[in-house]
Amino acid sequence: MKIKPLRGKVLIEVTGNEPETSGKIYLAKTLKEIPTRGICVAIGKPPRDKKGREIAWGMEVGKQIHFKRRFGTPYEPLQGKRQLFLKWEEIVGVSDEN
Repeated sequence: MKIKPLRGKVLIEVTGNEPETSGKIYLAKTLKEIPTRGICVAIGKPPRDKKGREIAWGMEVGKQIHFKRRFGTPYEPLQGKRQLFLKWEEIVGVSDEN
């Protein structure tokens, strides 16, 4: 099943914040570390401003998304990957790194 976010929302796959060693082992500083980044999986239509004009997204599928802590609506697809729906206001940055 393929899902598409509604207007002003994106779907991301959470990747976490943990530093990674050369052997691809993740090192968490604390067990309560809350992820704030993920890879964009799907994008809804661009959000609108108060006058009804579309606001440019500035992101695309495959980009790394940085978001606010403790935000988003969890989505658990059949593959068992951790994913979140985010509103555009909850996104704080976009980068090319994966």
